[in-house]
Amino acid sequence: MGVPRELTAWFEDVLVPESTPLLRRYVRQLVPGDPHRADDIVQETLLRGWRHITTLAATRSPQAWLSRVARNVAIDWARRHAARPTEVDEDLATFPAPDDEHYDAALDRTVLIGALRRLSPAQREILVLVHCEDRTHAEVAHSLGVPAGTVKSRAFYGTRELRRVLGDIGVTG
Repeated sequence: MGVPRELTAWFEDVLVPESTPLLRRYVRQLVPGDPHRADDIVQETLLRGWRHITTLAATRSPQAWLSRVARNVAIDWARRHAARPTEVDEDLATFPAPDDEHYDAALDRTVLIGALRRLSPAQREILVLVHCEDRTHAEVAHSLGVPAGTVKSRAFYGTRELRRVLGDIGVTG
């Protein structure tokens, strides 16, 4: 026995288009700094919604049901990730010894990551997408489902705050 056509149409034409941007925003708060993981979680959530379409359609709030599933998927991923040991290449002799330039780059990265963690999640996400992933404001706005002006504003104030934080720790003058 298949899924009734009305449920299929409701799911594909109404629920998915309306819920995806909301879920994406919600999940990106659960896994900040990892937009690809967030997209995977949203996709898994929608797949579970499809698998339980009759239950989903019978709920008072399908969005709440999907949000709860997304939260559970994110928690499961975090637990799985925490329980898995770090994989290391057994033959470390094949790697050349790092020089001073590599140490400086690693130190710069560590300082920058620490400073980024002191920003709001929204500002941090925008700065990473715009500066690290080299995406345009329009691309970021589209992927996050927010206006381009919001992206520009968060990038401006995020950059200003990042400079202040780096100044506080003595990196910039």
